[in-house]
Amino acid sequence: MRILRKAIEIGLLDEGATPDRVTPEIIEEVQEAFDLETLNRAKEMGLLAEDAVKEDLTLAIRQKMIDSYLLRDAISDGFLKEGSTIEDLNNDIRQKMVDAGKMKHYSPLGEVENFTIPGESVH
Repeated sequence: MRILRKAIEIGLLDEGATPDRVTPEIIEEVQEAFDLETLNRAKEMGLLAEDAVKEDLTLAIRQKMIDSYLLRDAISDGFLKEGSTIEDLNNDIRQKMVDAGKMKHYSPLGEVENFTIPGESVH
């Protein structure tokens, strides 16, 4: 559904299009749009230089982006104090967030991912 929504948003498909309209070509164009959006967000966050290119957008950079959203949540939910850093967001804190039902699954763009793992509930 995320790809379908983005394809409609960027004008590749008309409003009301159904998932069966999503072709491999559309998936490729949507992924390119997500990558460019993620690259720009990483630059805004100061994780990449202004002259960075898509190839600089490594898995480690994407994970730092996700961790920054989790850090924000950990602070706002009272698991960490203001001024804490990503390094303070250790496994113990993450587990406390999971146990309290406060852990969210983010994309690098800060969108909450709605998916489930068999046997796990979505919080």
